[in-house]
Parts: sequence; C-alpha cells; structure tokens
Amino acid sequence: NVPVLKTIKIGDAKIRDISRLNTNSVERTLTIMRINDLFSLPVIDKERNFLGIVLMSDIKDSPPNDRIEKYVRKGVAYVSPNSTGEEIWNVLASTKSTWIPVVQKGKFLGVILLNDFVELYREKLKTFFE
Repeated sequence: NVPVLKTIKIGDAKIRDISRLNTNSVERTLTIMRINDLFSLPVIDKERNFLGIVLMSDIKDSPPNDRIEKYVRKGVAYVSPNSTGEEIWNVLASTKSTWIPVVQKGKFLGVILLNDFVELYREKLKTFFE
C-alpha cells in the first residue's frame, strides 16, 4: 500500500551500525557476515565515508588476510535520512538485498534491514485502521 509507504521516514526506522572498515581482513569480514546472516556488508573508511559494499561471493575463496578494500563494489544504491518508505522499498526491491545503506553527504550512518523495515510497515499499517 503505497500511501502507507509514503508516511514512513528514515527516522522511524531502526538504523543499525553494521559495516566493515576497508582495512579489515577477509577472514574478519566473513565472520561478521555469518554472525549477522548477511551475504554482503557496507564498507567505510576511518572517517565513515561510504565506499561501497563487499559481497560474500567475492571474498569467500580469497586469502583470509587480504584487506577487503580490494573487493569493494562502488556505485551502490543507498538512501538518505530524508528518504521515504517508498524510496526504501524501491531500492530494496531493485537491489534484491536484505539491507540498504543510509548515507548523508557521503557519510555512512548505518543500514536498514529488510526485516526491520517490514516490521515498521506493519506497525504503520495498524495505525491506518485505528
């Protein structure tokens, strides 16, 4: 229901800080992916600039001590703090991802997980019937 999606703002959503520094090792990054049940992670630098993402499929057979900066995919879609639920949903659908980065002026703020977004949508939907 698109009208409900338009009422959702990033500020309503749970933003999680799940990321990896570009200097982290492949081994450590794979561990974080497994712990969080994710097949990809956002990659940032020490100043929290959003660099892109790293995919499990790109690093799973790589040397464990390699730095993930070698495997970063740039030009990845993201949302900003001003994005609506409709924009979030469109990016999640087009990227076929279970999370989306939230970025403001190049700085990484966190990610919104698909499950958290669906829960927020359900909560907002209930208020339309009250």
